[in-house]
Amino acid sequence: MGRPPAIRAAADAAFGSWTQAYTTVFESAGLAADTARPLATFVVTAIEGAVLLARATHSLQPLRNCGNQLDLLLVAHLQGAVRS
Repeated sequence: MGRPPAIRAAADAAFGSWTQAYTTVFESAGLAADTARPLATFVVTAIEGAVLLARATHSLQPLRNCGNQLDLLLVAHLQGAVRS
C-alpha cells in the first residue's frame, strides 16, 4: 500500500511478535498448533480493532466489550467447547 517499507516492516514485526507470543501461550495451555496460531491472530486483530474503535469514539467501551468477548472465547477454547 502507501506506507514506506520501514514502517510496514516494523508493523509486521510487531504484529508477528504479538501473534507468536499468544500462539506460544495457547500451545502451552494445551491447544493444538493448528488452533493456537489462528486464534492468536484473531486475538491480535480483535484487540487492534477495539483500540481503533476506542480512539475513534473516545470511549473505553469497545475495549471492555472486546475483553469480555475474548474472555468467553478463550475459556471455551481451553475447555474444549469450540472445535477448530
